[in-house]
Order: sequence, then structure tokens, then C-alpha cells
Amino acid sequence: WPRLTGPFHGSGCTLAAALAARLALGEPVPLAAERAQAYVARTLAAAFHPGCGAAIPRRLGDGNAESGR
Repeated sequence: WPRLTGPFHGSGCTLAAALAARLALGEPVPLAAERAQAYVARTLAAAFHPGCGAAIPRRLGDGNAESGR
């Protein structure tokens, strides 16, 4: 995955939650991990920058960010 510059806050939590959700749906681990990483990459690419602090993953984007299917 391409490395994004700048500080982020919440990317690890977002990845853990996305992976847990995919596994709960019954997806195999490799597929769940790939889809969770793709989801996190999208949330970070569209991150919210609240000011001079760390950017926050935009988890509630346009409603299509979670699908990844």
C-alpha cells in the first residue's frame, strides 16, 4: 500500500475494526485482511484535517467506502 505522508490518528483502530467486521462476515483471513487494508487506505486518502493536529480517517464518507466488494 502506498505510504501517505503526515500524522494520522485512528488508523490502527480503523484497521482492527474493519478486519474484525470482515472476519465476522465469514470471509477468509487473507481476503478479509486485503479488504480491510483497502478500506483503511480509502479512509486515510479522504482523511479529515481538523486543524494543525493529526488527520482522522474519514470513516463515514459517501456511504460507499465500506463496501469494497
